Amino acid sequence: MPSAAPSALPALAGNAAIGGTLFYTLRSFLGPIRGPVATAALYGTISLGFGVNAILNPAGALSFFEWEYPSDPETRVLVDRLMHIYGARDIFMAAAIYSTAYFGSRRALGATLVAVSAVAGVDGLA
Repeated sequence: MPSAAPSALPALAGNAAIGGTLFYTLRSFLGPIRGPVATAALYGTISLGFGVNAILNPAGALSFFEWEYPSDPETRVLVDRLMHIYGARDIFMAAAIYSTAYFGSRRALGATLVAVSAVAGVDGLA
């Protein structure tokens, strides 16, 4: 009997718990205004780092998913292109976080951080 696909809920709950703990820790040290912005800067920098790594080093970025880099040249080209798309997505997520932290409201920033956490949770299932 084939095994069932893993549920995204445990990964999302773990991300929410870690994000909430980080948010309230930074908020207690930096205050209610700068705490969310510092959390956003941290999340944005992580997304930016993963995006740049995926574009510049597709084989290394693929290892985060515990997948082997293909040896076939045609498959390698396909994987490199897919990792470039993945990297661009992460860079655009970082841009959304940074711009919402700078220009947006706190509610918009919170919604953006929840959405980015959901994307990270789904990536963790891959």
